[in-house]
Amino acid sequence: MFNNGLKKEALSSLKKEKGLYDEQLTTTVNTLEEFHNSKLKIKDKVKKFHDEIERIGGKPDNIEIELQQIETELNKFDDELKRLESEVDNQNFGTLAGAGVAAGAGIAAFGPAAAMAIATTFGTASTGTAIATLSGAAATNAALAWLGGGAIAAGGGGIAGGGALLAATGPLGWAVGGTALAIGGFMANSKNKEIARKATEQIEKLKEEKNKLKELTTTVELHCKELEKQEGVFSYIVDNFDLGKKSHWTELTESEMKDIGSAANIASVMAKMLNKKVA
Repeated sequence: MFNNGLKKEALSSLKKEKGLYDEQLTTTVNTLEEFHNSKLKIKDKVKKFHDEIERIGGKPDNIEIELQQIETELNKFDDELKRLESEVDNQNFGTLAGAGVAAGAGIAAFGPAAAMAIATTFGTASTGTAIATLSGAAATNAALAWLGGGAIAAGGGGIAGGGALLAATGPLGWAVGGTALAIGGFMANSKNKEIARKATEQIEKLKEEKNKLKELTTTVELHCKELEKQEGVFSYIVDNFDLGKKSHWTELTESEMKDIGSAANIASVMAKMLNKKVA
């Protein structure tokens, strides 16, 4: 058949690029989950420090202020986690809206844990936080409505508004759909040369989206490294002092006072970083 070889080569390249996109999507989601888990670990460590110092009486005003700031940020982070966990519990992750194609590697990357990681890193559309950098990522019906489309109650399109659009067309609809690429109808009604041209166009779109995900991954990695850097210094300080049964500031040694001051400052910085969204 005329141009049959051209079509096969283009579709083979498209399938290959789709695989590379899926790999990058999985890497990005894994990076987000690692960042989220790091935040949870640091939150617990900062909370433990806060509670330990809070019981000490007669603290200087600057220490009291640091502790208040830490408590405020931790409560803010905890409140967001509780709200998001409640929303995730009410979602049906794992199915597609409007996509009559088999799920591929891209969609498998998304689930409750990934949704939590994305929401705590970028925010959700329901809160007014844009997630433009993830607009091209594959998502389940629930994740799309929750993270991208916005809750219906908040004026967003919800699952029906966003899911069908994502799954209907474009490289990301295909990324959701798996290796079938959701182009069966087009292939059945188009000439080989036109199919090859369309496939080549979509290869470029997939490359563009893949590069966006790479940039996103790099940005998140930088935030994660900065948080872990702070945590390393913090741990070095708090892991090397033991207040025992001391209950008043005057009972502490000068070295302990200095360490608490330094640790409180770092803890305050980390607590704020827990709530900072990646732009």
